[in-house]
Amino acid sequence: MTSQEKLQELRNWVHEEFFREQHHATVTGDTYTVNFLQAMLTKLEVEFGTKYEKTASQFKQETVVETEQGTLFEEGEG
Repeated sequence: MTSQEKLQELRNWVHEEFFREQHHATVTGDTYTVNFLQAMLTKLEVEFGTKYEKTASQFKQETVVETEQGTLFEEGEG
């Protein structure tokens, strides 16, 4: 694995943590960690050339949404 691939992997991990902390901040109002993680993401993008990639939780969420949407419009309804 190259250094750039390792940085991208780190960026994806930070992004996952950002999503978790964003939810926590919404519930508690504590935005310190979210702001810190956002600064890390920006630094990884600007200074180290990493790019936004969908994370595992985003793919998982898309699967859930597609499944839910599929059950809304089953054959014979509407």
